Amino acid sequence: MNIESINPDDYEELFRIDIPFSFYYVSELFMYKYKNLDCLLIYKDGVWQTLLPKKTFNALLKEGANFFKDKEEFLEYKEEFNKFMKESQKFLEKYKELPKKITKQMFDEITKTIRKHWMYYYKTEFFYSNQAYIDAKESNASEILKKNLEVLEDIKTRGRLLMNEFTLSENSLYTRLMKVLSKQFNIEEELIGSLSSNDFVELIENGKIDLTEAHKRKECFVMAGVNDKLVEFDYEESLKICKDFFGEIEGVEHLHGVIASKGLVNGKAIVIPYQIFTEKFIQEKIEQMEEWNILVAHTTSPELIELCKKAKAIVTDQGGLGSHAAIVSRELGIPCIVGTKKATNLLKNGDQIEVNANEGFVRLIKDD
Repeated sequence: MNIESINPDDYEELFRIDIPFSFYYVSELFMYKYKNLDCLLIYKDGVWQTLLPKKTFNALLKEGANFFKDKEEFLEYKEEFNKFMKESQKFLEKYKELPKKITKQMFDEITKTIRKHWMYYYKTEFFYSNQAYIDAKESNASEILKKNLEVLEDIKTRGRLLMNEFTLSENSLYTRLMKVLSKQFNIEEELIGSLSSNDFVELIENGKIDLTEAHKRKECFVMAGVNDKLVEFDYEESLKICKDFFGEIEGVEHLHGVIASKGLVNGKAIVIPYQIFTEKFIQEKIEQMEEWNILVAHTTSPELIELCKKAKAIVTDQGGLGSHAAIVSRELGIPCIVGTKKATNLLKNGDQIEVNANEGFVRLIKDD
């Protein structure tokens, strides 16, 4: 793959996270599975973004629609993922307290386990389940499909919580591992996150490593899946790709998305771009959020459930009918529009907005 063949118009965004440091090692763990989906992963100045080619995205929607209609295939998946989640809790308990020195055996075990989580979890995501949810609304939809999607919602919630414990919480196994390795090899924490898995193995085995590439990755890097292999672009190529993908976002008065839960409401927006949430951050947002404000987030997750419960409606950049926001909004009986792509970029805290989840759009209400 060459950079000339990478066109932003050919891709559909999956996730976007604001993070305080490079996520290089986590990116490798994620791409262990997602490279098989032709995923493009971009990091630039604290923004970590993943995308799928639209062609692949549409193919996965069709594949997922068939998968969730298959009783035996879904049952096998459910049992295997549930088994893995139980094993993972024992694994996390084992590493609840990390030693002062990480061995290669420990590092390899952690790498293998987190990789395995992504091998299962991707089937819970909107790009795999959305068409199945649409099919389930048809009058002739099979009961097997409806039942499987009910089970999927529980699997997704528990799988998402497990992801937090592995990588996306302030006290995750990954965060604690980086702190130990930082002290073990006297490398600043902001830089340690830019090391690759091979870098860590070399460090553990030899006690030192050339940090030139890590310093570059701290600013920018790009990975892509090509023919089931991981392609890592050099620094200059990565900068060019990032420039193409992180362009200016033009303002619009209407944002369109997918209706996850119907309704029509007006209210003030509380905007939360996605990031690694700390308990302090969440508590501050809960205190800031007045009853019946509208929650506008890149995506929601289990740690934001109290904010969801206080919200008059939910709007997200990312997701489909099987996303966390969609599931929660239906349970709470509040309007929800997902997949607007850029609500958190275009809306600000305090904006007065209308969420029309009957017709599928969000409108900024301007002062007269």
